[in-house]
Amino acid sequence: MAARAHGSCLRHWAREDYIEGMSGHISVRDPENSNAFWTNPLGVHFGLLKASDMILVDFNGKVIGGNRKRPANAAGFLIHAAVHKMRPDVHAVCHCHSISGKAWSVFGKCLEMITQDVSKFYAEAQSVYDSYGGALFASEEGDLIAKALGNGKGCILRNHGLLTVGKP
Repeated sequence: MAARAHGSCLRHWAREDYIEGMSGHISVRDPENSNAFWTNPLGVHFGLLKASDMILVDFNGKVIGGNRKRPANAAGFLIHAAVHKMRPDVHAVCHCHSISGKAWSVFGKCLEMITQDVSKFYAEAQSVYDSYGGALFASEEGDLIAKALGNGKGCILRNHGLLTVGKP
């Protein structure tokens, strides 16, 4: 069920153009194993993903279920594992490189409360991670992103994109 909903969400992102190429990832905590999450594989466009493509990984990066034909996105794993570990209350972690999100991220500042749509990200619910140094290959940076997110709903990753979380 989690993998099916996960694939549906990724295809929705493709229709809404929350993507650029194959960048970004969504993870969903496994309902039976809270120390594991479902994630999308590396190199498959969001619009083509199906439930059978999803990968179940534990917090150590070991594939424990789902698709074993393609690897998980390494950078995505590091971000999502850190957030899921730090925030047991979070069910899903979503990270995208949308054109608008990346454009806003260059300012390195939170969204201003000037429209109704932004009100769900009131000041305490959002943050900025200001130390992006390129593609993520170290768990320490994933931990720093999770720390920047804190107890909020969303984090703007400067010069990179957006990260949001959801609860059941």
